Amino acid sequence: MNMIARMALGALCLVAGGAVAADDTVTLPKTLVWTSFDTGSLGYNQSIAVGKALEDAYGISLRVLPASTDLSRIAPAREGRVPFALAGSDAFYAFEGVLSYATPDLGPQKLTAVDLAGADNGVAMGVAENGDINSIQDLKGKKIGWVVSSPSLQSNVRAFLAFGGLTVDDVELVDQPSYGGAWQAFTSGQIDAMTAVTSGSGVLEQAAASPQGLKWLAMPFSDTAGWERLQAVNPHFTQRKATVGVHIDE
Repeated sequence: MNMIARMALGALCLVAGGAVAADDTVTLPKTLVWTSFDTGSLGYNQSIAVGKALEDAYGISLRVLPASTDLSRIAPAREGRVPFALAGSDAFYAFEGVLSYATPDLGPQKLTAVDLAGADNGVAMGVAENGDINSIQDLKGKKIGWVVSSPSLQSNVRAFLAFGGLTVDDVELVDQPSYGGAWQAFTSGQIDAMTAVTSGSGVLEQAAASPQGLKWLAMPFSDTAGWERLQAVNPHFTQRKATVGVHIDE
């Protein structure tokens, strides 16, 4: 599949519940714990890879705790129960105290960004390859995955719809318990579309191998009005031509 233009951002952010003083020498415990995205997701796979590198280089064991929602990933780090959380856009929302974090209990939260990850993949809206959805505008009236307690995934849906001049009132939002659950619902035909980072995810491989297949909706850079509407919802999103991902060739 030849990709035209795709929205993207630095996909994952490792955050900690407080700042660490600068020092020439860093001593880590023999066991580290951090929260991550669902089993089978890009974030979970990256965590396993980091754990292997830490074990090989330093003999450190990384315990990865998969969590199904944004709030359940961030909360343990904020509360000091784990030192790190692997997060997406929700790290920015939690720090600024917006969207689901705009409450006295949840935000703004004192988080420190330890590392930001970027790649040649992108964030995109996936639909069935054999279906009749070929543009963002075609999503009108369709069933879209809506992951509860995940402000970042919900905001992504709003931003994609805005690109096509649509709002959540123009589609049917179908509540899903988690990111992985949403993609399972897509593969089984219960929903018509879902957002994702395009690479490194078992649930995307399953979707692409299913009878309906998987394709990504293009977002041409030439559609300046669409990009203005998208960035009004998610200002941290920017343009990228993705060359890495499930069902994408360079």
